[in-house]
Amino acid sequence: MTCSYCKLGYSIYEGTCISCSDTNAGCVSPIKEGKCQYNNFLYQNYCYECSKYNPNCLVCSNSSPNCLVCKNGYGLKEDKTCVKCETGCSLCYKADYCEKCQEGYVLRKGKCYKFESDNCDANCYNSSIGCTACSTTKIEEESNGICLQCSIRNCKVCDYNLKSCIVCEDGYVYDSYTKQCIVKPGDLCEVYKSSSCIKCRDGYAVDYINNKCIKCGNNCKTCSYTNGHF
Repeated sequence: MTCSYCKLGYSIYEGTCISCSDTNAGCVSPIKEGKCQYNNFLYQNYCYECSKYNPNCLVCSNSSPNCLVCKNGYGLKEDKTCVKCETGCSLCYKADYCEKCQEGYVLRKGKCYKFESDNCDANCYNSSIGCTACSTTKIEEESNGICLQCSIRNCKVCDYNLKSCIVCEDGYVYDSYTKQCIVKPGDLCEVYKSSSCIKCRDGYAVDYINNKCIKCGNNCKTCSYTNGHF
């Protein structure tokens, strides 16, 4: 059963009548001059303490326990309640977006990443901004002082801005079409596209039918190979 109106001295909240004399009711006092004290909300002519319904709220709505501003270290969710900021975050107005990180973390697009000094290149760490250059092994360089794992598998040196691999690991070559490092089938091909060779080393021509490099004639640096003929 849900109550729609309470007797004098009681106030309704979520369908239940709560006595204003009950210290757990959150009912401070009857309404005076049409408004409640600071950080109390009005409901059915009685004022309720916001903190009893939204404990981590700093400022709540005048007409409900919905929070407008959360306490330090807490952020506002879509349902207007407050939750603790994410790991490493010291200041967040919204629950999923950080404004300031704790020491040892670096801010990147609203998220806090733990600083890993091992990923920094030698002599390239600044205590206020983090890394100014990352180590080359499997690391992408970020402009805001953090180093992330390269997103391309089997890549040795990453270009973060272009999202491409500069140098693949031993035994792999870069495929410009798929933007991945693929298993190297031989030592004669220099450029691949969609796992097929499109450029061979000097002195060799591409055999597109068999996907391999064919040696040019003696003393020839550049040649072409079509339908079985140079």
